[in-house]
Amino acid sequence: MKHEEDIIQMHIVQYLEIRKIFCASMPNEAAGKGTNKLQIIKRMARLKRMGLRPGAPDLLVFFPWNEWGFIEVKSKTGTLRKNQKEFRDMCKAKNTPWLLARSVSDVALFLEVHNV
Repeated sequence: MKHEEDIIQMHIVQYLEIRKIFCASMPNEAAGKGTNKLQIIKRMARLKRMGLRPGAPDLLVFFPWNEWGFIEVKSKTGTLRKNQKEFRDMCKAKNTPWLLARSVSDVALFLEVHNV
């Protein structure tokens, strides 16, 4: 359920803002919205040239330990798509923080494990 993930993401952003941790949304899901197929195709092509990448996570985060990382937001039953798993695996291979978050509690625990 995309709407449920939107709500979870808004709560995570609010939590990070309260903690004064910078984050920015990477709204990949907005790229394919609309009803006119030709407009969607043109928009997708333009966004791809601008750097839109399938599998890119929902949030880019500058963690307090001076490292950039990513948060992928999913509902309780949401699953990662193949390209999202590939992005996760790329981050892990490069020791880049990457988190699958289904709630604010997941983010809080992640920060706690990193002594933040």
